[in-house]
Amino acid sequence: MLNLSFLGTYSAKSGQTAIQGFESAKVRALLAYLMLESDQPHSRDHLIGLLWGEGDDIKSAKNMRQALSNLRKTIQDIDPENPFLLIESDTIQANKNNPHLWLDTQVFENLISSCEQHPHRCIETCTACAHRLEKAAQIYRGGFLYGFNLKDSGYFQDWLVARREYFHQKMISVLKHLAAYHQQRREYKIAIRYARRL
Repeated sequence: MLNLSFLGTYSAKSGQTAIQGFESAKVRALLAYLMLESDQPHSRDHLIGLLWGEGDDIKSAKNMRQALSNLRKTIQDIDPENPFLLIESDTIQANKNNPHLWLDTQVFENLISSCEQHPHRCIETCTACAHRLEKAAQIYRGGFLYGFNLKDSGYFQDWLVARREYFHQKMISVLKHLAAYHQQRREYKIAIRYARRL
């Protein structure tokens, strides 16, 4: 089981064991980007530009091949029936439907989406949605990829900042709803706890 947690500090585990072997921050960045942007395949040229910028094309392409090889080896992407990465000659896409993958950002968004689609009169009075939001709040350990930066990759940094803000705003909404839910139930200690976290 590949367990990836990006809400907070970067964490990649095989089962409960921390994965070692990422040869560079850019390999870890490649994994995070592919997992978060898994709705479509990405051209190798796009990924090269994202992580290596406008440098030497031949050297950048070589760096990309090495990074991808190291990534696949490190996460043990060896099951042809359920690969973690869908690799074609010119494109790469993360397989978010892999049953052996747990991704905190995906679970976090699914919990919030379930609340948004749930047919309730008001989210602040819906117990089922409160339970979902409490799970979402537990998953959010901190800012997206907290402490992780690629200062020599401007395009990746721009993406990182935008994603960080996206999840930050989602979490603000979660905490507001939870504080309001417990307040209207007169569970003031719990409401205050969520308000303080907010």
